[in-house]
Amino acid sequence: MAKAKKTSKTKNKPRFKKPDFTLNNQQKLVFGSFLVILGILLFTAFLSFIFTGKADQSAISEFTTRDVEAQNWLSKVGAWLSDVFIQRGFGIAAFIFSGLTFLSGIFVLMDLSKTKLRRHWFWGTLIVIWFSVLFGFFTSKNDILSGTIGFEINTFFQDYIGKLGT
Repeated sequence: MAKAKKTSKTKNKPRFKKPDFTLNNQQKLVFGSFLVILGILLFTAFLSFIFTGKADQSAISEFTTRDVEAQNWLSKVGAWLSDVFIQRGFGIAAFIFSGLTFLSGIFVLMDLSKTKLRRHWFWGTLIVIWFSVLFGFFTSKNDILSGTIGFEINTFFQDYIGKLGT
């Protein structure tokens, strides 16, 4: 009796495997600690900007010059970050971003549910935009209360909807 011929199976080419973004415990500790410290530093820089923001404008415009000293508690980097987030960004509502960054670090460190963190970020960002526009309604110029974004969005709404509709 003749032996049956074996059919050769063709091996499939290995498919592209998605990268795995899970962190081990050591990476969670480092990344979570980084986010917690960054949140605290952002809060410190923002708080210092309230007191020293006007004095730091020359330090921000000449960021690379070593001769100019910044009054911000975190020096030139703190003055620049505060200027970007508060003056050119969302105003006082930017403090919420420092809290969200801190909270993200806690969630990574404690290995808590990421869906709750996403919910915090969604509502936090919505509140930042809403407060920025609200403060822009009550200020007549670009101020640190509303920032550039809140002032411009409010001006846009007033142009197209009117003061009563805004």
